Amino acid sequence: MRTLEYYQKREAEYAVWNAFQSHRSSAKARGIRWKLTFEEWCDIWLASGKWAERGQKRHQYCMHRMFDIGPYAKDNVEIITNAQNFKLRTKVG
Repeated sequence: MRTLEYYQKREAEYAVWNAFQSHRSSAKARGIRWKLTFEEWCDIWLASGKWAERGQKRHQYCMHRMFDIGPYAKDNVEIITNAQNFKLRTKVG
């Protein structure tokens, strides 16, 4: 018999996978190439220490492409606040 902890773990794994898929789909819809594996994407977020602070509000964090050019790739992204991302985008564009 499976435990509640088993199902909670599975639900959490599904939520992370969904976040990855959503990000990748959004990039594709915007015409941005995607070169991150699920593991690379997770590693970048975990290394940043900002996973729990991801979101769309100004003070929350997002994955930013350097100079807002090129693909989402492990050597071309960083984790910054949405406010920082907006400020950088308006400087570039």
